[in-house]
Amino acid sequence: MANVSKINFSYEEVVTLFIKALDLHEGLWSLGMQFSFQSKNVRHNANDPKVVLGFLGTIDAMSITRVDKVIPGITVDAAKVNPLPKQARKSLN
Repeated sequence: MANVSKINFSYEEVVTLFIKALDLHEGLWSLGMQFSFQSKNVRHNANDPKVVLGFLGTIDAMSITRVDKVIPGITVDAAKVNPLPKQARKSLN
């Protein structure tokens, strides 16, 4: 691999990574995030005497949630991206 310093992932790619890591083989799964926000008094720069109201936002957790219908852009079908191996499918029948 070339000397890479940044790799971007789409929401669907993140959901796919979770599906594979958790070994899920069925269901529609969507990405979720838990945020926290706090208000703060801030200055635009160190030399600005004026204080304005700002906020600080953090991502506290990421999750995947099983859903009943596709939400375009954030939903992945586990059966398509992580199907059961053929041998496991045969044993279920």
